[in-house]
Amino acid sequence: MNAPIKIRSYTILTNLTCNLRCTYCYENKCSKVNNLEDIQDYIKGLYKQDFENNKENQEEMQIYLDIIGGESLLHPELIDGACQTALEMDEKYNIKKPFILNMTTNAVLLLEPEVQETLLKWVKHLHLGIS
Repeated sequence: MNAPIKIRSYTILTNLTCNLRCTYCYENKCSKVNNLEDIQDYIKGLYKQDFENNKENQEEMQIYLDIIGGESLLHPELIDGACQTALEMDEKYNIKKPFILNMTTNAVLLLEPEVQETLLKWVKHLHLGIS
């Protein structure tokens, strides 16, 4: 019998900007954007904290990268960098179950070439919600 999967969820804030101005939205919009180096350091730190000294049962572990923001698809390069870092950390710590990229979008930017390229690159990891 297989052991249950143990999930670790890492929340990544890409930005506080949105491309829409919905009247019902409670978010305070501003032009703040996270930088890639900080996102990568954060992910590496979380993996280190969870796996450096805890070698047991790593085959049962799975990472969920929860990408949040205003509209995260405004910065596909940050999504790509976060995913690349998670992939490298999965390999470093011998995590067998591939990470999951979990994000919600308003879908306005889905047809943009850079967005499509990023999402197609990570499609095997992607769980996408549209709101």
